[in-house]
Amino acid sequence: MRDNNKHFRKTAGVLLAILICISPIFLVVGKTHASNDAYFSLTPTSGNFNVGNTFVATLTETATSGDNMIAFQANLSYNSSLLQYVSTALTGPFTLSPQNSGGSGLVNLACAATTTQTGTQSIATFTFNIISNGSTSVSMTTGSDIDNLSGNSVWNSSLPSSTINLIAPPSISITNLSSSQEIYGKSFAVDSTVTANDAGSITNNVLSVDSSAANTLTNGPYNFSLNTLNYSDGLHTLSVKATDDLSQTNTASVSVYISNGDINSDGHINISDLAVLATNWGKSSGATYSQGDISGDGKINVSDLAIMAANWGWSD
Repeated sequence: MRDNNKHFRKTAGVLLAILICISPIFLVVGKTHASNDAYFSLTPTSGNFNVGNTFVATLTETATSGDNMIAFQANLSYNSSLLQYVSTALTGPFTLSPQNSGGSGLVNLACAATTTQTGTQSIATFTFNIISNGSTSVSMTTGSDIDNLSGNSVWNSSLPSSTINLIAPPSISITNLSSSQEIYGKSFAVDSTVTANDAGSITNNVLSVDSSAANTLTNGPYNFSLNTLNYSDGLHTLSVKATDDLSQTNTASVSVYISNGDINSDGHINISDLAVLATNWGKSSGATYSQGDISGDGKINVSDLAIMAANWGWSD
């Protein structure tokens, strides 16, 4: 009996020693890297972008060394009434691409690298034209995947998106002037119509002559009064620039002739205009421009003659 116990203890000791020796092997062999932790990122995640410009979304992926990541499928959706797909450009190590297409609200891209990838890698940029205003998103969709060297998914199934506001600038027009029209006088009307296109409001409207601000209005109606006597006779560019509460701007412009002294509006300042002024000389109230009141004070006197003299010989 003592011999049997002695033999049992000896056998158990040997087995325990063997188990202690081989257990690290089991621990190493049995240790596996956690799968499904690779993920996509899409930037920018948000922002304001102007109608008429382009929007570019950038796609990256992140994987750890144990993922052995080598290939992916990226499917995206977008609102085709607001965005127009332009192109997809590969930007990283995934140069093997059997699928690269877009349009009608969907983008599909399949790519692989020639070696496994670790860390964060650039994949591609997606370019869209912004064709209308509104709020929308460019989003990863189901069917996307990230695969390892064995063809097994290591993707965490997260579907990132870019949620963006597409902003249209104000609509603006100069309503009472046409190209090459003659304008004149102390208070010539320059009328404009302005509309904010993003459910916002117009913060200011600026009238400029040859890029130099002449008048600012912060409330409608946006009808300006321009003293043309402050400018030389000749061709000038009038522009009206509207700004809304989202800091979006738009400008309308027209080229006009300032002709202070062309009383008969024939495109010249000469003896014909002087004759009209002389005929009405001395009128002390209610005089009009066509009678010779160039200064706009209701009278025809030496002030009007001085303005005509300063612009004598002008011709459009």
